Amino acid sequence: MFKTHFKAILIIFLTIIFLIGSIPIAFSASSQESNYKLKKINIYFNGKKFNQQIDAIVQVKQGTMFIPIRKLSEILGVSADWQGKNSSLYLTEIKTSNLDSKKVSTPLEQITVLRNVGPFYQQKTRKIKISGREFARGIEADLAKGSKEVVLELKGKYNLLNGYVGIDDETRNSKGGFTITFYGDESEIYKSQTIKPSFYPFYININVAKVQRLRIKIDWHDCEVGDYDKIIVALANFSFHQ
Repeated sequence: MFKTHFKAILIIFLTIIFLIGSIPIAFSASSQESNYKLKKINIYFNGKKFNQQIDAIVQVKQGTMFIPIRKLSEILGVSADWQGKNSSLYLTEIKTSNLDSKKVSTPLEQITVLRNVGPFYQQKTRKIKISGREFARGIEADLAKGSKEVVLELKGKYNLLNGYVGIDDETRNSKGGFTITFYGDESEIYKSQTIKPSFYPFYININVAKVQRLRIKIDWHDCEVGDYDKIIVALANFSFHQ
């Protein structure tokens, strides 16, 4: 009876961890539940093998597998947003028609800035790294309590904005996290969950059709045991698409 309940609790716990995709797991070889193995797996989609491998927990005897949804969604180009308040996972398909190669794509760094309270700055001295994953370009802002924001002039030119947000590994030992909110002409169009140090890069895909001015605001949240009250918020590989 105890063993059955233990397995049920373990399965629920592992499912939650892999939905969030942010908690390291280690199994002892002498564990009562040695049937569970942590291993890297290859991902194939329509016969095509992806370059990245995913850490998965395999229940050997039963052939059951637990994988991090957020990591898998990044590889497949689907956004995953976990909302803890209502215990819901939101998966959003990226419409490839909006990313047609014939359409114009503009890096966020090239958009006209109307207001920059922070400031947000372009990272040119090194690559941005979020939970071990490197990005070739992006902007960052140093956040220590409070809020910061940047306002961009879009003039209704774009339909879609997407990219990754997270906490730069330079400040992965901080005790803080953040939320990021996007306002289109002062109407909220997207707000993230609280993003913490060591979270995987968080993919964002936003409809900005007809938006004239886009305001991006980041807010500090106390949420972790850490060594200091500062984080570097990174917006990596963000682009606007017509």
